[in-house]
Amino acid sequence: MRKSFVVSAACAALGLATMADAALVATFQVTNPGPLTGLPGYVGGVLRITSDSGNITAFDFGGTDAAKPQEALKGVFSSNSGGVHSDGLNQRWTAADDGLGNITFTPTPKGQFTPALLSNPGNRDSYFNQTIAETAIVYAAEEENSLGGSPLSSTNPPAGSAGVFWGLGDNLHYTTGISLAAQAPFIDLAYLVLPSSGFIHVNGEIAVGTKLPLNVIIPVPEPVTAGLMSLGGLALLARRRRI
Repeated sequence: MRKSFVVSAACAALGLATMADAALVATFQVTNPGPLTGLPGYVGGVLRITSDSGNITAFDFGGTDAAKPQEALKGVFSSNSGGVHSDGLNQRWTAADDGLGNITFTPTPKGQFTPALLSNPGNRDSYFNQTIAETAIVYAAEEENSLGGSPLSSTNPPAGSAGVFWGLGDNLHYTTGISLAAQAPFIDLAYLVLPSSGFIHVNGEIAVGTKLPLNVIIPVPEPVTAGLMSLGGLALLARRRRI
């Protein structure tokens, strides 16, 4: 089991705030401690962002934009303790054949957030919460997938055929406003499936009356302890000067 100082050390390395002046908190709550079907050593859980100073009105986790490559630096990433990104998020894509031999791969960057699915050992896909009430979408939800490397890769259909494909990716991106009626001091942002030996790097901005920078590394709990923990990680996301 990892010690809490891992988070503190990571925050210090990134120049983040202390708990006393935090305006935002990120938690990774394990809802699916495993064993996940075909994914030994992986866990699934919900990434939640909570504000102590009002409703969250928008979030910026970047996106793909050739004219603004810096947008790709924002997002939800699989990483190590130092923030170096690596393929670790288990991802599901589907493939369809048009009957002429042309295969179209479709990512699945959004998914349902029902309690039954969030605790289902067969739910092995990382995705954003599709129930977020969007407004003024800047970058639609997207995911990166290597279409390889997943322990589930042996179940993939042969190359050139339709079906379900699995792979590991290192990032998810999404930037949107939240409709007024759906705003709250917290948001369940994404369901993530990744190795318990890994870390989650969350980097972007959250709007709570004003934009607040967000940069945090959260360790993923071991499967043996995940079922006993209500929160898999707690970390500081933003600095706000108090008056």
